[in-house]
Amino acid sequence: MSLVLALLVACKAPETDTINDSDTAVETDSAAAETTLRVTPDDALAFQTKTLALFPLDTTFFAVLSETPLEPTPLVDGVYSLAYTPPSDALFDAPWATGLKVASYALVAYDNAPDANGLFGITRFDAVYLQGAVPEPYAAIGLHEGWNALRADDEGPPDVGDPLALTLEANLVPATDATATGTWDAPQTTFVAAFSTEDATIAVGSHTSTDPWEVTAAGNPPASTWFSTPDVTVAGFRVGAYADVDASGDWTTGDTISAVAVTAQDEPAWLSWGAPVASAHEAHVLVTRGGFRVGWSAVKGTEGSTPLAPEDTLRFVAGTP
Repeated sequence: MSLVLALLVACKAPETDTINDSDTAVETDSAAAETTLRVTPDDALAFQTKTLALFPLDTTFFAVLSETPLEPTPLVDGVYSLAYTPPSDALFDAPWATGLKVASYALVAYDNAPDANGLFGITRFDAVYLQGAVPEPYAAIGLHEGWNALRADDEGPPDVGDPLALTLEANLVPATDATATGTWDAPQTTFVAAFSTEDATIAVGSHTSTDPWEVTAAGNPPASTWFSTPDVTVAGFRVGAYADVDASGDWTTGDTISAVAVTAQDEPAWLSWGAPVASAHEAHVLVTRGGFRVGWSAVKGTEGSTPLAPEDTLRFVAGTP
């Protein structure tokens, strides 16, 4: 599945989970329920004047229901600390677990107002508050009463994080470029580039190959490479190498892709681009659910995109996208 097609899948609210809720509920110690969220930006200086707030989500953890900030919180000593308990009228029956109440929120940082001019960053995990005994299999993956950090996945179980160690980056500020680099496990060919998933005639970052190889994308990609949903606009480019068959010095029709980039776990590597967003909802779809950011980023994944981590290593293997 292409990166942008995977985003389209991610942008559909998931069907109600049909897991059998008759499993025995885990007894919950209400005294141990987590009542505080702690969010730490990766660059405290950049966030010094920014406000962090909660924005309520629907029960599928997809749509932001209100653009009005809740619990606006300043940065203090490099940390946002939100001591907030959702009121009873904000708690809904969890559609995936009988007897459990849930309230979920996007965590968005902004300057002055959460609009096109002020949006600055959003956490990649949602803040999810649970009230009641948490049944299996949800307790088994780490969900508990009180605050949780959760990232929904339409293709499998959610990722569960630490509500006291949420991280935040300036991913709503356009990144002007991104680079993927790695080694060769395939015969070295003449050029490297990243190939559009939407327009086969377009490649970005094309240049003569080196060892180790490096592909950089910069500026806005051509409009023919964009993929739009009702919520966001993105572009995806598969990182690879090619033989310059017609000796034109650039990617053209008739050239042959000879290798593609993968991680150590054989996940495909991409350069992705996201258009600016104008609301907390669009930010949530693009970053938290989609795995993109505004501007360029290097990502990995088959059924969606996940930002490359510093420890991720890439290599070229023989093949085509």
